[in-house]
Amino acid sequence: MKLIKYIPLLAALVAPSMVNAAAPLAAGQWKAQFYNADGIFMFDAGVCFQRDRTWHMTTQFYSAGHWELVGNNIRIHGGNDNSNGAGELVRLTPRFMAGPWQSWTDDDMVNMDLVSRWEFTKPKCDPPAPAE
Repeated sequence: MKLIKYIPLLAALVAPSMVNAAAPLAAGQWKAQFYNADGIFMFDAGVCFQRDRTWHMTTQFYSAGHWELVGNNIRIHGGNDNSNGAGELVRLTPRFMAGPWQSWTDDDMVNMDLVSRWEFTKPKCDPPAPAE
């Protein structure tokens, strides 16, 4: 992925995406918004990150699993009844919850290369979304 094509969009998304610099990832409920390289909104999702390094979706029955920090980046692993997958938020610095988002599944059926902005919404998470 060539990061240079995302510079204008990243500049617009980074400012409102600051989190506490002392916390590499604040546990709680997050709203993730995803855009294509042209800045067109694609979709959003509710995600809960727990202190025990588990996560789950709160708005769509998609996945749950575990997360880890890899440098500045947040990598998630998980699955549901249909597939297993992973995603990674490529953060510019630990202070910003915005940047390129890439995700993939074990069977390579889904592969996203988007730009994302994550907004912390509350410390107590909603329950996982019910099965569809």
